[in-house]
Amino acid sequence: MSRSIGASAPPRQELDTSATSLARLLRERDQLLLLHEALADVERARSTDDRLRILVDAIQRVGYGRVERVDGYSMPPDASVVAWISHSAFLNTNQLIVPLRTAAGEVRATLILAEPAEPGPPTLASVRTVELFAQQAASIIENARLYEESQRERGRSEALGDIARAVSGSLRLTDVLQLSLRHAVALLHTEGATLGLLRDSQIVIVAGIGAGEVLTGAPVPVASSVSGRAIRERRAIICNDASIDDAYGPTRIAANVERTLVAPLFSSTEAIGALSVINRDTEFTEEDAVVLQRLADQVAVAVSNARLYEEARAAAERYRQAVDDERRARDAVGQSEARYRNLFESATDAIYTLDAHGTFTSVNEATCQLAGRGREELLGRSPLPLVGSSEVAQLKEHFKAALAGSVRRYECHFLRTDGTRRLASVTNTPIRHGTQVIGILGVARDVTDERERALALQRSEARYTRLVESASDAIFTVGADGLLSSVNRSLERSSGKSRAELEGSDFCALVDPRDHAAASNAIRDSLAGSRRRVELRYPSADGELRQCSLTLTPLSEGDAVTGALGIVRDITDERRLAEQLMQQEKLAAVGQLVSGVAHELNNPLASVMAFAQLLLAAPQGAPHDRRAIEAINLEAKRAAKIVSNLLTFARQHQPERTITDLNRVIDDTLELRRYALRLAQVEIEMRLDPLLPITWADPFQLQQVVLNLITNAEHALSSWDRDRRIVLSTDHAAGQLSLRVSDSGPGIAPENLQRIFNPFFTTKPVGEGTGLGLSISDGIVREHGGRIRVESRPGCGATFIIELPHVLPPSSDDVPVDGQTVPAVARRRLLVVDDEPTIRHAIATYFRSLGHVVDLVGMGRDAILRSIEASYDALLLDLRLPDIAGDEVLAELRSLGRVPPRVVFITGDTQSEQARRALDATGCPTVAKPFLLDELAAVVLAEAEPEPLS
Repeated sequence: MSRSIGASAPPRQELDTSATSLARLLRERDQLLLLHEALADVERARSTDDRLRILVDAIQRVGYGRVERVDGYSMPPDASVVAWISHSAFLNTNQLIVPLRTAAGEVRATLILAEPAEPGPPTLASVRTVELFAQQAASIIENARLYEESQRERGRSEALGDIARAVSGSLRLTDVLQLSLRHAVALLHTEGATLGLLRDSQIVIVAGIGAGEVLTGAPVPVASSVSGRAIRERRAIICNDASIDDAYGPTRIAANVERTLVAPLFSSTEAIGALSVINRDTEFTEEDAVVLQRLADQVAVAVSNARLYEEARAAAERYRQAVDDERRARDAVGQSEARYRNLFESATDAIYTLDAHGTFTSVNEATCQLAGRGREELLGRSPLPLVGSSEVAQLKEHFKAALAGSVRRYECHFLRTDGTRRLASVTNTPIRHGTQVIGILGVARDVTDERERALALQRSEARYTRLVESASDAIFTVGADGLLSSVNRSLERSSGKSRAELEGSDFCALVDPRDHAAASNAIRDSLAGSRRRVELRYPSADGELRQCSLTLTPLSEGDAVTGALGIVRDITDERRLAEQLMQQEKLAAVGQLVSGVAHELNNPLASVMAFAQLLLAAPQGAPHDRRAIEAINLEAKRAAKIVSNLLTFARQHQPERTITDLNRVIDDTLELRRYALRLAQVEIEMRLDPLLPITWADPFQLQQVVLNLITNAEHALSSWDRDRRIVLSTDHAAGQLSLRVSDSGPGIAPENLQRIFNPFFTTKPVGEGTGLGLSISDGIVREHGGRIRVESRPGCGATFIIELPHVLPPSSDDVPVDGQTVPAVARRRLLVVDDEPTIRHAIATYFRSLGHVVDLVGMGRDAILRSIEASYDALLLDLRLPDIAGDEVLAELRSLGRVPPRVVFITGDTQSEQARRALDATGCPTVAKPFLLDELAAVVLAEAEPEPLS
């Protein structure tokens, strides 16, 4: 209806109200549009949090500065309701409480709207707008949640389906267990899992993964564990606090379990175990329990199937094994029969069978060869014609015994058709059928050749035994332990001990104690595989100390040394013969030296006599010419030195090493030949090394070597009409001492160079040489560890070269002292016994000049009487006295108990064997004539040693 023109205008108040209402309507329209757009955004959002954030932002934009969301229906604290507007409440804090309700009316959350744009209570329309928006948003969120839940459930169902197919696809129990655990960990996002199977009253963890791997093999009690509770209650158990009483402590501590979820495993009839997952960041829920239980049901079916499969497979394997065993048994029987037939026919022993009547029922080829007859000649026939008539009775007896059930072994001879006899060792064994003997199995071995070899070996051993037992050398063997295992009669005789005493004892006990180390080392080296030869000393059965040469040879079995064979040869007589030959060679040389020594002695003796006559011709009371006295003394020493050298060379010495100066040995030896060489117009050239060190050797043996070489050189120059010269030189290098003796003579023929060191070989005319000089020299040098060789060319002379090892003396105590000084001692009383008046008075005069009291006698009996009458501090006793010998005087004084503290023998007889034995027996020091008075005094006045009681 139109309004009339000119009508009056409406009042301002109505206009203002209408405008306000319109503005509100427009604002509400805009809010509805805004909320509608927000609902579209909420629907498109992917997560619940994003949807709620869009809802809150939209409500803030419609007029509220702050919007909060809380779960469920909740009121802020200290707030009260002013008014209910629709389904919402307006509070005294100007806050509006709007519930988020689903289409079903369920409150999912509460919105708290604060700081409104317009003060005062909100209008009903605005509240309903917000409620409508919140309700639609809640429905969208609920639908999205349900959709996500359905998708999640679908994913779990599909995963469980995949797991079921995977687990059911394998029939191996170990594969089922590992697959189940890996899927459980992946499905529930845990750190590990375990699977245990019931065994008696325990759950044994048979598989583990991740954090549960350390629990593999651990037993868990059913009565006091979460796994046992799950089985007892037949449901999944959630344990988000592993410190509860039901938790089993050892496994919880071992795997550091904080949270666990356990589902029981049940087959169709019984419980079979439990499936557990261990630890994750969030707590386990009932939903997780449902999922794990569904997985456990699948695993239980798979485990049952796997067990049934393994049992079926085991049964099938047992059946297959049984079938294989039966087949192998049949094959074995066939092979055994074939082997038996092959063995029977190819056996080297004769094998045959006899029936109960004693006829051959089967024979092999070896039986035919032993009998010398064909198979057709033996089968069905008796063996009696095959043996000699003298053995038929024996054969029958053994056959009857075998039929009675006894195994019989015997020997008999088979007579072959060619007339030969073969000895066989026969064994007859009963063939039984049940308890009845139905035949004989015979095995005959041809032992003819074996017996012949045994007899030959026996004869050989007998010959060897006779050879060993009759040998003059001592023969023995030692085992690996170094003890004697066998000895011969010669060793029994030489040691004076029986075979029973020797066997099992140490060989070293038979040798001289000084040679124990050498014998022990030789045996040890021989047991190590080396062949050794060593010279030893040993006491014979009669107590005499003898020398022997021991040769040791290793005894081997395969590659191992099991012992050693020793051969002992007594070389005492050989050594004595060698020493005699050496002494004869010396004496032969002495014979050549006599003329030269006589001339050498005549010169100083002529000087002594001349000066003595001058002194005697001098007027009585005239002063003595000191130069004449010194000349007499000097020439006397010269004569004494010549005699000493000759006696030293001619004396027979026992080989003995001592400190030796090789240069001095050469000087002393040359003195013996100097006169003869001068007469032969041979020039001597000395090139001795002044720094040549001393060595440990036998100077007397080396002196003989040097004299032999000088004599040979002299002989080579005797018919040489050119330059006659002998050069002696020494040198020291690389631990060796060398001596070269060269001559300028005609040299040695080439054909003789390899023979000159052979015994009895000589180029001298008959009667001028023994041919032993160079042979003896070679032996002496070899005994010193050296060698001697010769270099020569025809017309250019010859050079003999001796190389000796430089051996240091054992100790510095053995270094000789060049001179002796007279010790300063208190006044002593001496008794001098000598049959030479001049020697007695010279000695007395000298000792009296030293302040001592001296008594003189010339007979042994007088010395005994004087010693009874008076006590003496020292006794100087000549060995050779007119009435009794000096050693007899000493024996008499010892029997009387009147021996002075110091006894010294003086004698000029040091050459004879009798004198040496007598002096050695006394044990007293000896001074040889001629002597220097100072040297005599040093010995006589030395510190006296106590006289032995016996």
